[in-house]
Amino acid sequence: MLHIGRIDCQYTIRNTHHSKFQKTQKTIREIEHMLCYTQISIKEIAYRLNFPNLSFFGKYFKAQKGMSPKRYRETLINNPQSLNT
Repeated sequence: MLHIGRIDCQYTIRNTHHSKFQKTQKTIREIEHMLCYTQISIKEIAYRLNFPNLSFFGKYFKAQKGMSPKRYRETLINNPQSLNT
């Protein structure tokens, strides 16, 4: 029988959380780059990054950045200094 101690379990949970956070940050940076430096459609960005659908992609981005990908791109075009993150 395998026994996992409480410390080992906490370590595993903490590392899993950290890995998810890092992956999220990397994905957001990729999205921001594509929105800022390309004319690729938002739908195409979602597809290239393997999001299941456009709705999920929009909600994911908005949860991280506080605005939709479309609004992010429009804000960048109208006022590039406003998105310094």
